[in-house]
Amino acid sequence: MKKLVAGLVGFVVGLLLFAVGRQVWLAFSAQPAGTIVSAAFHSLGTFQWLYDYQTLLTGLFAGGGVAWQIRQAAKVERDRFEAGRAAARATLPLSLSQVSEYAERVSACIRPLLETSVHGTVRSVQEMALPTLPNEALENLRSMVESSHEDERSYLFKLLNTLQVLTSRSRGLILDQRADRIILDLNIHSIIMNCAELYAYASGLYEFARNKSEVVPQFISARDVASGLFLTNVHGELRDNLVERFNLNDERPYDSPITR
Repeated sequence: MKKLVAGLVGFVVGLLLFAVGRQVWLAFSAQPAGTIVSAAFHSLGTFQWLYDYQTLLTGLFAGGGVAWQIRQAAKVERDRFEAGRAAARATLPLSLSQVSEYAERVSACIRPLLETSVHGTVRSVQEMALPTLPNEALENLRSMVESSHEDERSYLFKLLNTLQVLTSRSRGLILDQRADRIILDLNIHSIIMNCAELYAYASGLYEFARNKSEVVPQFISARDVASGLFLTNVHGELRDNLVERFNLNDERPYDSPITR
């Protein structure tokens, strides 16, 4: 918008200078210099030039007014965006805490099913009561997406995608229990990994949310997900197996086989 306004003003000013220069050149080529100078001072003193160029001057003033209005509207919109961003960022730490707790509780809820496993198949005998994520956490995350810059949205989208996949998979597990369908250990492992991945995404945003950094991360690493397993209380042989299976021992960007 600034470039457009600057270009428009530059074009009008250039056109005006060209018109004035052309008239001056034509005048000096047709009459003696003294006559021209005298006529110029006479025109200035009687404000004849205002009458002669009233259309052009009116256009310039009108164009300036439009440009000012455009700049004011852009400033109002920018101020509104920044206010919404500040509000969303202020509530982000609480939302991330709720997301982290949700991931931890879902993981804790489904891990006992592995204790009923026989030859890789879970033999669950009672239905689980899965935790839920508070609605205000989702609303706050949505507000943060609306108030984010373009280069920040990818990370937020990945967090929300992981959250959606985890919610869908864990609810699907309940439906499988009710329908007495076969549940494999692999299904449980996938949900546990989802929980760790979600925890890692939430953890990666804390510094931004607490104003300790102005940069939203671009990705989580494989090692971040390994830490997510530990922080969702997955320990011992189970954690070692998952770290090895999903190659979580380095700092490469994590490409989830679970949510893609």
